[in-house]
Amino acid sequence: MLKINRVGARRLARISSRLLREMIFPLICASIYTYWAYPIGATKIVSTYGASFFFFAWLSGNFNRVSKQTRTEDSFDSVESRLRDLLASIERQTKRLIGAATGGESFAIAGMTEPGTSGSLWVFHQEGDEFPLREVTARIADISHKIETPMSLYEILSQDQHIEIGTMTPEMATMNFEWRAPKISEKADYNIFFSALNGSWIQELRMREVDGQWLRAVRVQKRMNDFSLVTLHLDIQSGFPESDIFAAMPAADASGNQSLKTAIGLPDQSHP
Repeated sequence: MLKINRVGARRLARISSRLLREMIFPLICASIYTYWAYPIGATKIVSTYGASFFFFAWLSGNFNRVSKQTRTEDSFDSVESRLRDLLASIERQTKRLIGAATGGESFAIAGMTEPGTSGSLWVFHQEGDEFPLREVTARIADISHKIETPMSLYEILSQDQHIEIGTMTPEMATMNFEWRAPKISEKADYNIFFSALNGSWIQELRMREVDGQWLRAVRVQKRMNDFSLVTLHLDIQSGFPESDIFAAMPAADASGNQSLKTAIGLPDQSHP
C-alpha cells in the first residue's frame, strides 16, 4: 500500500509540474493584458482576466499540441530511417552469408601455363567476387578441329577433358600436375564449361602464335533465365588477330528453347 501511495504521489507531482508549465504562459499573458486594459472596474477586471486567460490557454494548448505532434512525427521518421538502415544491413549480411556459402558472383577462368609445350598444365583462377567458389568442375572442349565423320553425342563428349577443381580461393591460382593440357601449335580454340554451387558459365579461350609469341583472347559469359548472355569477363591481348577472336554463340529461338547442341556447347559437325 505504501509503495502504491508513493507511486501515486510521484505521478501526481509530475502531472502538477506539467500543468504548471503549460499554464504559466496563459497566466502571465492574461495578467499583462488585464493590466494594460486598466483602469476598469472590478467586474471588468474579473471578466477581462478570465476571457484573456482562456484565450491564451487555448492558444498555448494548440501550440503545445502541434509541437508534440511534430516531435512525434520526427520520432516516427527517425524510427523509420533506423528500420530502413536495419533492413539494408540485414540484406547485406544475408547476401554475404549466401555468397560465403555458394560463391556469390565469383567465377573461374582457365589458362595454360606453357602453351605449345608438352609440359603445359591447365591453371584456374577466380574473378568477380570476394567469396571462394565451391564444388567447381570444368569440361574443356577442343573446337579447333573439324569433325570429318558423323559422331554420336557420347563420342563427342568423351573427347572433352573433365576436371574436378573443387574449392577455389580468391586471388590464388589452382592447378594440379594431373591436369595436363594438350600440346598445341599455331592456334587453339577451346570452349570451357564451368559449373559450381553458384551456377554455371562458359569461357571461350582462343590462342594464337604470332611471331613466336602466344597471344590469348578470353571471353566469359553466363546465360540468364531469359536465355540472354551476359559477359562477365573480356580480355584480348594486344596483337591478337581481329578476324579470329570470337564467333557469336547461338541464341535461343522465340519460344526460349535451344537445341541440345547449343545447350551443351557443341559445334555443328559439318563445320570446323
